[in-house]
Amino acid sequence: MSSRRGNIGRLALCLFLIWLCLLLYLFNSLWLKGHSEGFLWLFSVSWFSDLLAPVVMLAAANIALMPSGRAIIKLRHVLPFALACGLFWELGALLAPEWAPGRPGAVFDPADFIAYLAGGLLFWLAYRKAGA
Repeated sequence: MSSRRGNIGRLALCLFLIWLCLLLYLFNSLWLKGHSEGFLWLFSVSWFSDLLAPVVMLAAANIALMPSGRAIIKLRHVLPFALACGLFWELGALLAPEWAPGRPGAVFDPADFIAYLAGGLLFWLAYRKAGA
């Protein structure tokens, strides 16, 4: 029974993280980019979405893995997963900027990998803090 209760907690956390990232993405896209200056503007247009992406992908992957009883929750698994996601997106921007998934005209930015790692770290911290 405790395993089932644990799965419900993990599912709730993952759904909450996806919902929160969606709200933050909308806030960034609809308001922050147009109302910020300096480094905050640069961060909002360059790296904010890259920070949120691994959180969403890790949450979705963990939901998909629930029936198998597996999870990507250890830091030694979370960070490589986040880097692999970043590598996929950045290679898309580098090799085919007009095709880059969801990002026509995207450019390759090595600094994005720091944002992907930070997003993976945020997911890991949220998971640990929630005790899911």
